[in-house]
Amino acid sequence: MRFLALAFALLMGPVLHAQSVPDWAAAPPPAAAPADASEKRGPTLPPPPPINVPVDGGLALLALAGAGYATRRLGNRS
Repeated sequence: MRFLALAFALLMGPVLHAQSVPDWAAAPPPAAAPADASEKRGPTLPPPPPINVPVDGGLALLALAGAGYATRRLGNRS
């Protein structure tokens, strides 16, 4: 019997104790789109091309730094 009372309280508690939301806190109604909105837009434009970023200089500096670090580590071992 206690199990049924607990199950009822857990399932129906939020429904029985629901509070109403004040008018100022309620979500605004969705804005209705005009019926002829698709006609006013016109054709859609393709997206702009991606920006080209030069990565050759950065990769060359990274490779040079790696080669210098490897040379230094190998020089310290002997």
